[in-house]
Amino acid sequence: MTEPTPPFRVDLATFLTEEGRSEQADARYSCECRRVVHASGFFDVRDRPDLFSRQFVCSTCCSTLRREEQAAYEVALREYQAAQGGLGEELLNDLRGRRDVALARSDWTQLLDNRVRIGGPTASLWDTYRAAVRDWFAVARDAGVIGDFPAPPGDASPSTDHVAMEPEQ
Repeated sequence: MTEPTPPFRVDLATFLTEEGRSEQADARYSCECRRVVHASGFFDVRDRPDLFSRQFVCSTCCSTLRREEQAAYEVALREYQAAQGGLGEELLNDLRGRRDVALARSDWTQLLDNRVRIGGPTASLWDTYRAAVRDWFAVARDAGVIGDFPAPPGDASPSTDHVAMEPEQ
């Protein structure tokens, strides 16, 4: 399986320049939808005579086609990455978010006064946990293997769950 190629449609200005007609590349043209747009706002759709009656149409007219091509490319890219053992960007972003939340929730353990309060052994457990969270993401990103997410150490995190509330009367 070969890596998919991102969709690309040449604009009219580039086409005209490459044809040696650079004076026309700086002009404005009218689309069949009646929009008047600079040549760089028109795109080559000669490969799609089933959709368009002209060879170049404005970006608005071909926006649906370009979105469909981009979506198809993204699906093909995810399939390619999965076949290569890699994880897609969406999944990596989800995993990155999970890592970031876990680290943010344990940031309190890095403040000096909290480290003194919880003591050296507990602070060391939190340091080990934070390193494991970073390693978990690195392995997923680099090797494409999603292991079990590390568990935080014990009940050492600050919580208000243990505060007894008096019922209202």
